Amino acid sequence: NVLTNYKADHYWAGLLSSLTLDVNDKLKITSGVHLRYFRSHLYEVVDDLMGGDCWIEQYAWSLPGVDGREQLKKRGDVINVDNYSMIGYGNLFAQAEYKTGKLTTFIASTVSGTHYRREDPYNYPENPLSEPVGKAGFDVKGGAGYKTGEHGNVYANLGFYSREPYYKFVFVNYSNTIAQNLVNEKITSAEAGYTLGNEKFSSRINLYYTLWKDKSMLTNENIQLADSSLTRALVRGLNALHYGLEAEISYNVIQHLTLGATLSVGNWKWQNDVSASIYNDNEVLVDSMQVYTKGLYVGDAPQTQFGLSASYRTADGFRFAADWVFYDRLYANFDPANRNNPDDRSQPYRIPSYSLLDLYAGYDMQVKQFPVSLQLGCQNVFDKETIIRGEDGANHDLATFKGFW
Repeated sequence: NVLTNYKADHYWAGLLSSLTLDVNDKLKITSGVHLRYFRSHLYEVVDDLMGGDCWIEQYAWSLPGVDGREQLKKRGDVINVDNYSMIGYGNLFAQAEYKTGKLTTFIASTVSGTHYRREDPYNYPENPLSEPVGKAGFDVKGGAGYKTGEHGNVYANLGFYSREPYYKFVFVNYSNTIAQNLVNEKITSAEAGYTLGNEKFSSRINLYYTLWKDKSMLTNENIQLADSSLTRALVRGLNALHYGLEAEISYNVIQHLTLGATLSVGNWKWQNDVSASIYNDNEVLVDSMQVYTKGLYVGDAPQTQFGLSASYRTADGFRFAADWVFYDRLYANFDPANRNNPDDRSQPYRIPSYSLLDLYAGYDMQVKQFPVSLQLGCQNVFDKETIIRGEDGANHDLATFKGFW
């Protein structure tokens, strides 16, 4: 046996440039370009031979096996995993904002493109580069706000987004095989709300409606399949409807002391039944099945939250804060393998509600000409054991649930 380190190196480079033109005292136009390049390297390195002279690499995870490569590995050599992800992104954006009296309106749009590529010398020693993949996207949005009195504002916004697929849906199961029938996610979103505030008081209430179309989901995405007994399910074409209400309020009770409260109540459900493609450990399509998800609650995030907060700042730079949040209506993510019965429309396991208290303290000071800030935090002060997320089981109960506490 040997000890190894699993490493991930990330490199970013980007350019953001914008130009603002004040056409007149009412109309302002902003446009620009955003370019970004990302490259990551995932690899496993031998760290300690545990008294041995070398490690014999069997290339068990590699598609071609040994394939004539050196098998005797020393400390610092790469084994098991060695691949690169390359993503290039660019967009052109523009926005026009018009103000007249109490009314402010805007319209904005973005045209974007994403270039994907993968390099995998471990699985493809002769030709490690994948074929390039390119996808285009766009968005358009607009909105308006109207001042009501001295401190109030009513607003409404509407948008449509066609978003390029995430990298994990382009290359699946650690191979250079390109997923077929790649489509963009489509998001239609609308919101309306009201804000009111002055020097001591601020509040906001917001109603939202979001329709997601052609969402994708990949099971077992963070593990490498050990053998053909394990599979991975790729689900495409999911639609989800999210709507709800969000509200927040804060009040400066006395000098340096501010109290606040937040509320979020949503109703998020999957809207359709879809099919799933089942792949084995060699990224071979071995099966497909119908997945019955229509009417199920969307998992992985609480659909009801209520919070209270308090913060106090002294004149000499000390800061103290407390945040208490109650979480409810949190559901497990569905597992496609457990949703192939058209007669089973039971909701996924509902994780028990819970609340957490976090405390913070800090001190701000000046050291010569440099600002210095010190902060101490304690999260989950009462050390509560809670379930925070997980995957639904065959019986949609705690006994078959798999998750994180």
